[in-house]
Amino acid sequence: MKKHFVCILMLLCALLCGCGGREGTSHNPLPVGVGDDTSQSTLRIAAAFRSEELDALAAQFEALHGDCTVVVDYYPDNAYDRLCTEIMAGDGPDVLNLYGLSLPLDSPYLEDLYGYIDADEELHREDFVPAVLSSLEVGGVLRSLPATYEVVTLSARTSDVGTGTSWTFEEMCDALTQRPQCRLLPEYWVQTEFLRWIAAISIGQFIDWEHHTANYSSAAFQEQLQFCALLPETAARPANRDPESCLTHFDVVQNGAGLQQLSNLWGEPFIFIGFPTESGSGSFFECTTLHLGISANSQKKSLAWELVKLAVSQETQQQLSRRMYMPVRRDVMEAQVKAAVSDEAVQRQYFQLVSQPLVFIGYNADVAEIILEEGTACFDGKRTVEEAAERIQNRVTLYLSEIE
Repeated sequence: MKKHFVCILMLLCALLCGCGGREGTSHNPLPVGVGDDTSQSTLRIAAAFRSEELDALAAQFEALHGDCTVVVDYYPDNAYDRLCTEIMAGDGPDVLNLYGLSLPLDSPYLEDLYGYIDADEELHREDFVPAVLSSLEVGGVLRSLPATYEVVTLSARTSDVGTGTSWTFEEMCDALTQRPQCRLLPEYWVQTEFLRWIAAISIGQFIDWEHHTANYSSAAFQEQLQFCALLPETAARPANRDPESCLTHFDVVQNGAGLQQLSNLWGEPFIFIGFPTESGSGSFFECTTLHLGISANSQKKSLAWELVKLAVSQETQQQLSRRMYMPVRRDVMEAQVKAAVSDEAVQRQYFQLVSQPLVFIGYNADVAEIILEEGTACFDGKRTVEEAAERIQNRVTLYLSEIE
């Protein structure tokens, strides 16, 4: 889990690696898609940092489109304004890998991909894991599509929490009261460590990027701070990892193998209960590796769609599945889970989890820093939970007004 968190932090310090292109090796005529420009010369991709998966996708695309060269331009986190300016001027990329770029899900700089999916004869909405589309959709518009994903949630024994798929903060506290010998989470989770996760996952819940408003003064966010406050200040050495000593387990379900490991960990019926919430899901959805969108000002939208489509093709999805990523194509995902997980009840539970809308994790370095500063001051006793939440609300509101 700590390794995974480091991956999230890498989004904050993406390196400016320069631009590069590759020579195509074969030619395959490009079918005319939704866009209106079929010119095949150079397709530009914007990315926060270099990745093996993006390099492989670009090489695969060039092999299929021999007269097209793919060029990847790298934009570190502080180059957001430059990227937006280039897009508005029509000089920007054709495709954006949003994994690490600070564009919101409803960015006007991105095309609605539902139009492309619905017009495509080979690809349909039903081909995707339902949570993928519903978690990324804003106002009926889908501006990006990942190749792989993971789910961040809490699990617990059904003997402790029942079979419900969500719970409130009060219900969680009641469950702890019923098992006074239990900790909330394993001993290696401490206040500041978990606050980093709260800073990451709360952004998708409490910021409305479309209207540039925040809701961090809400009771729901205050409960998240209270959740952290229930954890110890420092980790025990060595930490007790026995699930019998914990009410819940923090899970980043990245693939079928991880799901089987979780089943082995509990050794009895368990449920994905999620984080405490007053409504909706308490489980979170995160895109991994490739998270692609098409620039609204691209002159090569048909070509750009072919690249996005390649990322979610059967061949590419199966390749990613073999590398133990969770693919977004429903049939490939289900095949991976069934092959890796022996307990059919666990299989069904996971399929149910990803059949519903989850909360998208939209990381923002500036907002995360505010939450970490004020949350830590709360744990140090300098502020109450209410005061910390109000200060976060005011500072984030000011930040949103400055970038509007």
